[in-house]
Amino acid sequence: MKNLVTIRLYGGGLRLRLDPNATFHDIRSEAARKFSEGRSFFKDAAVAVTFEGRALSDTEEELLVDAITNNSDLDVLCICSEDPQTMELFARAVHRVGEDAKEEERAHSLPSNAEAFHVHTGDIADNEVIESSLSILVTGSVRAGCAVVSSRNIVILGGLYGQASAGENAAEGEESGHYIYTGDFMPEKVHVDGIRYRGKTGPRLLFKQKPEGPKICLVKDGVVIAADPAGGDVNV
Repeated sequence: MKNLVTIRLYGGGLRLRLDPNATFHDIRSEAARKFSEGRSFFKDAAVAVTFEGRALSDTEEELLVDAITNNSDLDVLCICSEDPQTMELFARAVHRVGEDAKEEERAHSLPSNAEAFHVHTGDIADNEVIESSLSILVTGSVRAGCAVVSSRNIVILGGLYGQASAGENAAEGEESGHYIYTGDFMPEKVHVDGIRYRGKTGPRLLFKQKPEGPKICLVKDGVVIAADPAGGDVNV
C-alpha cells in the first residue's frame, strides 16, 4: 500500500508529507490512523505542524489538525510554513517555554495539562496590543506602534519593532528569569520585570536603525541586556 502520509519529527514540530495524488479523504483517514496507532509514541507534547507535498485550503488544514488531536494526546499550537528556519526557531521557543511550564507546575502543583502559553498567529499590527497572564508566543512580528505584554515570558518568531513587556515587577535586586526572545531586534521600547532596556530603543525618526538579528532580553545585575541567544551563557 502506498504511503499517503509520512510523519517526520522536527525539533518541537512535526512535518507531514502528503501524497499529492491521493484524495483528501484518504489522506485524512490515513493521518487519523497513524496518529491513533502512535498515540503512546507521540505522548502529550505541544507541537507545531507543517504540511508539505500538496496545497491545502484553510479548511483542509483545520480538518487535518482535528484528525491529529482527535486521535492523539498532542496539542497542536500552530501551523507553520515549510521554512526550516522558522521551524527551528519554533522548536527552540517551545523547548524554553516548556521548561518554564514544568517549573511552574512543580512550584504550584498545576495540572499536567495546564496551558503553557498564549499563541498569537501572524503579526501584531494596526496599533494592536496583546496582553496575557501566560507566556506569549507570536508566530509573526510585533509591528511599530503595537505592543505585547505578558506576566511571564515573550517569544517572537519574527521581529520586535514595537513594544514588549515581560514579567511583573520583581523585588529589588531579584532576577526572576523572565525574558523576551525575538528573531529580529529593533524595538521602540522593552521592559523586563518592570526594568526598561536602555539600549538603542526609542522613536526612529531621524535615521533607520539596523536590525540586530535574534536577541534575548533579560535582567542581569539589575540591568536589562539584549544578548545573542547563541552566545553560550544565554540560550533559548
